[in-house]
Amino acid sequence: MQILIGRLIVLALIIVLNVSQFIHIGLYLVALLGFLAVLPFLVTRSLRFNARMSSYRNVRLDFVGRVSQAIWPVIVLPILVVLSLYTTTPFLERAFKRFVANNHRYGGKAFHFDVKIGKLYKPFLIVAGLTIVAFIIIGFLLTSIAQVFARALVENNPFSIGFIITIAAIYVVAFLIFIPLAVVYGAMVRNIYFSNTVFDGQHQFASTLRPFKLLGIALTNMVAILLTFGLMIPWARVRWARYLASCTAVVANGDLEEFHHELQSSEGVVSAEYLDGGGFDVGIGV
Repeated sequence: MQILIGRLIVLALIIVLNVSQFIHIGLYLVALLGFLAVLPFLVTRSLRFNARMSSYRNVRLDFVGRVSQAIWPVIVLPILVVLSLYTTTPFLERAFKRFVANNHRYGGKAFHFDVKIGKLYKPFLIVAGLTIVAFIIIGFLLTSIAQVFARALVENNPFSIGFIITIAAIYVVAFLIFIPLAVVYGAMVRNIYFSNTVFDGQHQFASTLRPFKLLGIALTNMVAILLTFGLMIPWARVRWARYLASCTAVVANGDLEEFHHELQSSEGVVSAEYLDGGGFDVGIGV
């Protein structure tokens, strides 16, 4: 029920936002500002819900981030990134990851993430370079479309085979370039994220994702989903999660069994906080 309520709230906001733009531009701007105003609240509540619905060895996680803390990484920085033509994306990545990781708790113990910005710029520059190449290729194809379409109009046949093939080529190129770039970039950032996260000031995380192996899983999952009209979605999600889990580890600095016994004494407190705090999931993928 909590998940349903959260999804309905977001759905209502999206409907209002989209309908308002067809009524009046002023109403649309008011709706957009309203949506931006509640977005930090929705993100914070979603993170808290997901954390409190997750547990390890019967000890629940928790998220203690405040709505005011979410304004910078959720509202302000994304606007600045757009104004900078996305050249400051790594700063947004770092700020949001700090907000998420540093406000999570497990048995009252804190997580901590921080990294030098140069490490995040490395994958960004790689993907940015490949994106520029992709835009050049798509630009060439768009030029071909214009030529084919002009020729088709002269022939009084705007839906000629050549035009349809060119349009299909655009979609194929976009599929083969932009989706893989997003997956590869996400894998590289995740490795940096986990490898620079520490729990309780001593236990180090590690992520050893191989970007191109993850890309292979993503593409084959997509093909399986398309060929089965969505029936293979559960299989694809489990396959994806299994690979992520197999590449994620904790490098313990000390005896984890002793640490676990210490956490068990706080289990009742964490559970009570969840029952008092409530929460709902809005389905924001973070």
